[in-house]
Amino acid sequence: MSINGVLFPGGGVSLKTSEYSRVARIFYKKALKTNDKGDYFPVWGTCLGHQELTYLTSGKNLLVKLKTENISLPLNFTTDEHYKYHLVSQESSAKDSRMFQNFPDDLLQKLATEPLTAHFHKRSVSIKNFRKNEKLTNFYKVLTTNTDGKIEFASTMEAC
Repeated sequence: MSINGVLFPGGGVSLKTSEYSRVARIFYKKALKTNDKGDYFPVWGTCLGHQELTYLTSGKNLLVKLKTENISLPLNFTTDEHYKYHLVSQESSAKDSRMFQNFPDDLLQKLATEPLTAHFHKRSVSIKNFRKNEKLTNFYKVLTTNTDGKIEFASTMEAC
């Protein structure tokens, strides 16, 4: 029996010391080895899972407090050109990414203009902290950002 990917779900436990983090670290390392061998093995992180992936990659807890609990937002699609994060049309980096490349144009447009994505988190990685961490910038490409009105944060990213 084998698996062809893994999902790290949300929750409310420690990124460093919980059983969740211990098991996530095992699958993360296995995924890196598998992908390094050329066998595509996707890892999806939602909420705490997204946060855990940033911790496993950077080795640091780079999360900042946000005011994004129980809110829906449109996605701000980004370009990866030198990680400057200039907002562009959804056809740019989104169309080139593995995550969004097969999305219909009308859905991308709605994701960019309508509050369709749910946010239920107290913390996330700010773009400021993301840019400062070389391990994150070398490993991930930020595809979308959002803001809580003051802090811009990475809402969607994928491995480069």
